[in-house]
Amino acid sequence: MTRILVVDDEPLLCDLFRVWLHDDLGADVECSLTGTIAAQMMIGKHFNLALIDALLPDTSGIALAELAANRNTPALLTSGHPEVIDRLDRFGFPNLKKPFIINNLVARASSILSNAAENIRCVKASATRMHARAQALKAATEQSRRRAEAIATLQEA
Repeated sequence: MTRILVVDDEPLLCDLFRVWLHDDLGADVECSLTGTIAAQMMIGKHFNLALIDALLPDTSGIALAELAANRNTPALLTSGHPEVIDRLDRFGFPNLKKPFIINNLVARASSILSNAAENIRCVKASATRMHARAQALKAATEQSRRRAEAIATLQEA
């Protein structure tokens, strides 16, 4: 049987996703309202798909998707925040914009289940691009800080 983990801090959405995915895909669906518990669930069990809200109160949905991919579980991120969707799109993370039509959720989930290896590769590659961008920004910030210190030192002299 297909096992799906739904991670969303909105209990009503978790319950709706559970019903829809069970009824339309025949999946056994487990829900978590926090990323911390979801991570523990992923470590303890294998899921065929993780459906993850990108904005969770206790952890990054992107980090959770990366954990899922590293545990050989495909992931689909969701969000209703335009700036978050833009970031997911910019780095190439598989995502679905809230609100969505039930049929779109079921179709995306079904497609990902059929192409799990491709989804896992995509999530890993997206995470790598995002980490590389974060490192580049960190390096640029450090370089700017050093230049500002050098200028301040020259001005004091």
